[in-house]
Amino acid sequence: MRRLAERLGWPLTRDAALCLYTGLVTDTGRFQYEATTPAVFGLAQELSAFDLPIASMSRQLFEEHRFEYIQLISVCLSRAQLDADLAFISTWVTEDDLVSRGVAIQETEGLIDLIRRAREADVACVLKETSTGVRVSLRSVGAVDVSAIALRFGGGGHAFAAGFTASAPLDVVLADIRSMLVELRGAER
Repeated sequence: MRRLAERLGWPLTRDAALCLYTGLVTDTGRFQYEATTPAVFGLAQELSAFDLPIASMSRQLFEEHRFEYIQLISVCLSRAQLDADLAFISTWVTEDDLVSRGVAIQETEGLIDLIRRAREADVACVLKETSTGVRVSLRSVGAVDVSAIALRFGGGGHAFAAGFTASAPLDVVLADIRSMLVELRGAER
């Protein structure tokens, strides 16, 4: 985005720097993902020169949640399932979970980041039941290209992060993902 702004002759203002830094820090997972390169750090340094409130931005983006969401997290973590043979962890959020706690689906975006922390799992999955279908978020530490799974179900992404929406019931979607993982793991061996 920074290069595009330069090509278009747009000046880098504090407001633009704030937006660019937000995209940079979220896309790199707080500078943890493979996409974090020396150029990324250079851009972060350039943007931070605009006196950005980096500490408060980080808290707001990654650490600040409503109490109702914290309660929802506890439910989702308690139902998490680890399939050690597939190195796969999954959990789900039902529509009832969201309604009963007054949590919007958008608030659940960071749930996958909690689930993917399981040391035993190469692939993490969060399924979210909505009125329009089951939204699926997939993450990989690199052993499995999760975009292959998402593409099979009409979604997209890249090797480390992908997603899709399915019209089948939650339990069927989860079983289909497991089957696909078995197929992908079989091809690796």
